[in-house]
Amino acid sequence: VGGIPEVLEHDKHGVLVPPGSPDDLAREMITLANDPDKRRRLGVAASEQARIFSDQVMVAKIEDLYDELAAEARR
Repeated sequence: VGGIPEVLEHDKHGVLVPPGSPDDLAREMITLANDPDKRRRLGVAASEQARIFSDQVMVAKIEDLYDELAAEARR
């Protein structure tokens, strides 16, 4: 799915596998199934990363951008 590598870093916020690579996906799933510490670490990191893209954060960033553009237009 487009955009995921721009949001998630492999082995930091989750695991990424190439599209159409079921063997890679199976390997990563088995690794996660057998490593509760890694699952926990990735889950915490993913939750923190997801906050960056919450509705409130995204709306605030867009409002800031509009304010900046309006200030530029007034100059």
